[in-house]
Amino acid sequence: MKRGNIIFLNGVSSSGKTTLAKQLLKRLPDYYHYSIDDFDVVIEQMEDRDNDRLIPVETEYFFHRTIAMFSDKAVNLIIDHVIHDEFIKIGLQSNSIRVSYIVCGCSLSNNRA
Repeated sequence: MKRGNIIFLNGVSSSGKTTLAKQLLKRLPDYYHYSIDDFDVVIEQMEDRDNDRLIPVETEYFFHRTIAMFSDKAVNLIIDHVIHDEFIKIGLQSNSIRVSYIVCGCSLSNNRA
């Protein structure tokens, strides 16, 4: 079964991940941008945070599972996310997903307007 390719942009906040993703999309028309920030909007709409009614699983867990589901359906993604835990890499790779990691350096944030 053909799987989608994943380009995983990792870096601290304001390191240029989204900017780089937009530039990559211009050169890779068969890819789609998928961000943890965008996914969190879905979770926010589901939860009732004012009344502390929260989904009892970390947002990242669901986000990573949807990455795997897209890959299973041969959808190519550019992921904009902060990898703060080694289990993320291991979990994605254990699903036979072809992942390329790009680390966005802090020096990029110094060049932003």
